[in-house]
Amino acid sequence: MKNPHEHNQVPIQELLNPRHSPELGFQSYEMLQGNTESRAAQMHAFLSDSIRNPELDYPRLNTTELQHGIDALNDILDVSQEQDSKALRDAVWDSASYRMAEMYWLMSVARLQNMATDPQDPSLDAIAKHTQELNEELYGVPEKHITQSVLSEIWSQIDGKTLHGTAETIKHELEHGSQVVIAYETIQTPGLKRSEAPRLDTIPPGFLGDLREQLYRDNADIVSLVDGFWETVILQRPESERVFTPEDMFELFTKTHALRDPHNTSGVQVVMDPHATALSWETPLMAVKIAGRRKNITDKETMLAKIFHEYVVHGGRAIEGSKTELPVLGSGLFTEAQPGESSDYLTFEEGLATACELAVHSSEHEWDFGMLDKYLAISLAYEGRDFRQVYETLWRARTLMGMKQDGDIDQAGIVKAQKSAYLATLRVFRGTPSALSRRTQDGEHRILTFNKDLAYLKGKMLIIDFAKQYKDNPAMLQLAFKAKSDLLNSRQRSLSVQYAL
Repeated sequence: MKNPHEHNQVPIQELLNPRHSPELGFQSYEMLQGNTESRAAQMHAFLSDSIRNPELDYPRLNTTELQHGIDALNDILDVSQEQDSKALRDAVWDSASYRMAEMYWLMSVARLQNMATDPQDPSLDAIAKHTQELNEELYGVPEKHITQSVLSEIWSQIDGKTLHGTAETIKHELEHGSQVVIAYETIQTPGLKRSEAPRLDTIPPGFLGDLREQLYRDNADIVSLVDGFWETVILQRPESERVFTPEDMFELFTKTHALRDPHNTSGVQVVMDPHATALSWETPLMAVKIAGRRKNITDKETMLAKIFHEYVVHGGRAIEGSKTELPVLGSGLFTEAQPGESSDYLTFEEGLATACELAVHSSEHEWDFGMLDKYLAISLAYEGRDFRQVYETLWRARTLMGMKQDGDIDQAGIVKAQKSAYLATLRVFRGTPSALSRRTQDGEHRILTFNKDLAYLKGKMLIIDFAKQYKDNPAMLQLAFKAKSDLLNSRQRSLSVQYAL
């Protein structure tokens, strides 16, 4: 445990570095991870229709650890108020306060988990409502105009296909509703509504072209590294084994960091997590985490795109921001926001990272279901649907949008869509007692969600706005890679220009 007075003895520049104060880079979702075997068993039981909803475990949800984090952040708040610079005081105060609010939300999640074992507890509804309100204050709520455009995008793409057989049946179920019988219970899922709203806008081709040019120019060493690894390692294997395995990814990310920081002055790490399934950047650790259970990558363009996403965007912004005289630019800014702005850095950052991936593959941006599913899932939960009902809608929509051409769909395609739909649904119900009724004791809708994933779609929409506003200002595109901030937030943009440009 840290000395409670330790922060007061550390220079402010060091104190704000995520390596010294990992609480400033706290990620709430990490405490919502479960036991690998338990989660896998629940997934199997759910997909085989043995249970209505999975029961999720939270072995990492530790209230003692959360309290220690809150205490550490309180120390940082105290130190921040001793600074002469108002910009520094405000930036540190807002960012530390946001992380503290995430910890308080998780404390409420833990309390709700304990209470949910007794659904007749008279205080359950109040605690559930409070937990959801904290979640919404942190991560926002689904916005009606965005949800309506998502629905228009989905139905426009599906209606543009001529479907036959099973695919036609799935479309009918998606539109008019479906039912499934589990343990003698018939579960009705309403149809997916249509909308007259405009379809979602797309990233301008010119912006993706400019972004690609900048990425390949500023990261020529990484491009050369991946090309060389493909030629000298991957292509030397038998044809059936020409893929990037998690071990290959670990080696490439390690070599990428050695290129950029040969003496590791930044303290960045590349670590292997044998139980994880996704590549990720971990700000508290200042590390790229390689997932031991991630699917292999089959081509060098996708491998390069993932390095741009995780190391150049997430990692690079952390490294560069930590070097400035406002090191909280390395852990991420949270500030006040004007109407129409986001208060957090992460929504913009997720959009930028995805745009970098898109730019590697094409100058054309089209919406696929993987870009829409989490926003849709949260929106459906706000209609009162439970885990099962959200899942039943998602897999049907994913199946139909994922069809490359007109015709029918085979069982393998359905199974793949169902697994992806389960994982997407799991993400937005993390932290909630998923077996708890979606009706309160008074019969009203009980909304319990984890809204952090709203950032993925909203981030892409922010990048579209950014592309339109700054299409003739290459300096702003350069600045986007220099700090963990949202350049569409006027206050964060001002801080980034002042400290990172």
